[in-house]
Amino acid sequence: MPVERLARACAALVVSVALVCGAAAWRGVAATRAPSRDAPSADAADWAIDALEAARRGRAVPAPPATASAYVAHAPVVVLGYVYGRPVLRTEHARGLVEAVHHAIAAMALRPETAEGSDFRNLEDGGAKFSVTVPLGEAPLAHDLPLARDFAYVPGADVLVAELHGVRHSLTPDERYVLGLEDGAIPTGLPDLALGVRLAEVLEVLARAHGVDVETLRTRGRLLRRPSAVIARAPTRAQRGDAVDAALRDAAEFLLRHQRPDGLLEYEVDVRTGAPLARADSLPRQVGGALLLAGVGRHLGHPGAQFGARRVLEALAPLRRAVSGGLAYCEGDVCDAALSALVLIVRAELARGGGADDDTDVAALATFLRAQQRADGEMRHFYDLPAGRPTARLVPYSSGEIALALLRAHERLADPRDLAAASRVLDHLSRTAWSFPAGPYLHGEEHWTCIAAGEGRGRLRLPTLTRFCRSVVRFNAPFQLDATQTPWAVEGQFGIGPVFAPRVAATGTRLEAAAELARLLAAEGHTDPTLDAMLGRGERALLAALRDDGRSRFEAYPELTRGAVTGSVVDPVARVDHVQHVGYALLRIAELGAARRLGRDAVAAPRAAGN
Repeated sequence: MPVERLARACAALVVSVALVCGAAAWRGVAATRAPSRDAPSADAADWAIDALEAARRGRAVPAPPATASAYVAHAPVVVLGYVYGRPVLRTEHARGLVEAVHHAIAAMALRPETAEGSDFRNLEDGGAKFSVTVPLGEAPLAHDLPLARDFAYVPGADVLVAELHGVRHSLTPDERYVLGLEDGAIPTGLPDLALGVRLAEVLEVLARAHGVDVETLRTRGRLLRRPSAVIARAPTRAQRGDAVDAALRDAAEFLLRHQRPDGLLEYEVDVRTGAPLARADSLPRQVGGALLLAGVGRHLGHPGAQFGARRVLEALAPLRRAVSGGLAYCEGDVCDAALSALVLIVRAELARGGGADDDTDVAALATFLRAQQRADGEMRHFYDLPAGRPTARLVPYSSGEIALALLRAHERLADPRDLAAASRVLDHLSRTAWSFPAGPYLHGEEHWTCIAAGEGRGRLRLPTLTRFCRSVVRFNAPFQLDATQTPWAVEGQFGIGPVFAPRVAATGTRLEAAAELARLLAAEGHTDPTLDAMLGRGERALLAALRDDGRSRFEAYPELTRGAVTGSVVDPVARVDHVQHVGYALLRIAELGAARRLGRDAVAAPRAAGN
């Protein structure tokens, strides 16, 4: 079996096991599903926040509507007050909504952190906020069942309760988010994908509250989960006519705001504090961030974004090496064809935006990439410098990125060798690479391939490529969520039901592919209303995922995180590639719309060679 087939078959096994495990675990949790009542009505919820905010500002508390007065929760309501993203007020007193709110107002006056004269009382809306967590039911927490314990509660939705000797302590979804305990904890073997809940760490927090160890809490205590509704004010991005352009500007300026003196972008930023995290880095994702900056710079005429993209490339200059008669970017003794391809794509994007018209690097990078091609059309993704030859190792996404780079090189230089090489690798990807039995269940990640297919419209003659990208989008379509399928507000994102909080970057990549398929079909004289509906829902989801000023009660300095994109609704960390894929998908959707408004879908014409 060829190396790439073996790798993809192993990936198929990992994905299949993960999904089966997730389904089995969800069945275990479902066995202890809590009885549930309705959440408070919209007017009752609005009154709760209005009353708390009025009290904070020293104003008269409005009278509750009848729906609020009549509402009684399944268990005590938790009220939290935040200042600079940190909870400073917590009450858990009464089941009645009105009584719980008035108890919190009374407690506000008694605590130094929230009393008259405190920052909490004096801050404007962006600095001080409230949340009201209303339990809707109760059930045992499946903490001892193998497999099920890794999916024992719904992150972002369930209150967890530990009872010991008649005393109860609880931990709300908001409190777990602040502590960084809501994101997945189980590695899957797939890049950047972790599943399951952080139950062990949550139990440590609850055990400390009781003054015992976890084992004592497990064996002598009682653990419960309470489905809940969290009431809070979370301003959403303004849905105005230029909403996409405003979001793209915000995304680019988030990256620029977090660009380091050496030119590289902060790889991860904690949106709770606005501070960078020095946990890891990825040079291909750095260049991906530069690609978004270059694209936004061209689209909006934003010189700062273009300058930021150039700074990223300048920071990588020490990695340049002469290889195979061309130019490659290498870390140590290994040259990375995908990294080199991304640099080429960024340089071509800068040139599209009116940047310096020197294509020397584009030509040299394309020479290296062509030399990495195998006889069957597939690309070799790495080059061993000491050995002086390519290696056999293949990794996801790289061949599609290289194909796009070769098409961008052809656009700039009109060298037929670049177009021929791009055509061969795309033909391989669309006909051969995914032909093993599990292939149709894994090729949904081929977004770079379909971006290349879209950009190759008018230049490529590959009917199998159009069919392949149709199948990629068709495979992903059932995973686009509606409002009834998850406990989270993620309508339009792509995910797997109520078990896993969907990854926002994955939504971006799927919509990148869908937008380019729509442009490819248009170039062939076709339209697809189902595809257009997917893009419409997806655009709204992407806009909602980009943070706006004052968006979250968890953010100490929302002005630092405007334009950020976190990994999911329960993840407090924004990463370069999250912003890149969401922003790039929005950019491609915007360009699709602009082309349709103009009644055409122009292809950038390759320049004459030598010009």
